[in-house]
Amino acid sequence: MRRRTYEIIALNLWAKNFVHDAKREESDEYVMAGSADISLFKYKKPDGTEFLECEQTSFSRHGETIFLALKTPQGRTVPESLWSDQEVESYRNMQKTD
Repeated sequence: MRRRTYEIIALNLWAKNFVHDAKREESDEYVMAGSADISLFKYKKPDGTEFLECEQTSFSRHGETIFLALKTPQGRTVPESLWSDQEVESYRNMQKTD
C-alpha cells in the first residue's frame, strides 16, 4: 500500500522569470492537497502590480499533483504562465510508470 502524498509543480520558467524582481510573500489563498492546506504566494513587482499563484490543474495517481500558474488580483490567468497541455500530459505519463 502506498502512502498518499502531494507534489506541487511550481511556476513555469516564463512565470519565474516574470516575477524574479518581485517581492514574494505568502497570500491568504491556498490549495488543498489531500488533507494538507498548501499556502500560495503573491508577488509585488517594483511598479506596484501584483500577481498571485493559482492552481492551474491537478491530477491524482499515488497522490495529488498540482500545477501552479499566475493570475491577477482580478482573477484573470496570465496566459504565458500556464503549463502547456503537452507538459502536463508528459508529467502525467511519467507518473504512470511508477
